[in-house]
Amino acid sequence: MPDLASAHCALQSVDILNALPTTANPSNGATDVTGFLPHMMYYGTQPSTDDFYVFGSYCTVQMDDDHVVSTSRNATASLCVYLCSAGHFHSKGHVVWDFKNRRKLIVPEVSRQIWN
Repeated sequence: MPDLASAHCALQSVDILNALPTTANPSNGATDVTGFLPHMMYYGTQPSTDDFYVFGSYCTVQMDDDHVVSTSRNATASLCVYLCSAGHFHSKGHVVWDFKNRRKLIVPEVSRQIWN
């Protein structure tokens, strides 16, 4: 893991906290007694939980021409560790750590494991 893994962990926790209701925000009293989500108060929409991944979990990313390592041109995918959403860095996608090549990547999407 990179030296700044704890900073990425903090960014991931901010995303989770912003998607949870809090009593610090006002509520309508009838249907929502815990208060509105910080994300909803700021953006006016519900956050999408489809883009949440577990910090430190293994994921597979498809390597495009910009990310391929010159020594292994035939490798099209790489096993990485998920760090956080790339929205914190004004980019779309996800930040992952390619531990084999020891580099941080911002990728548009990561593959999901589908269990039967």
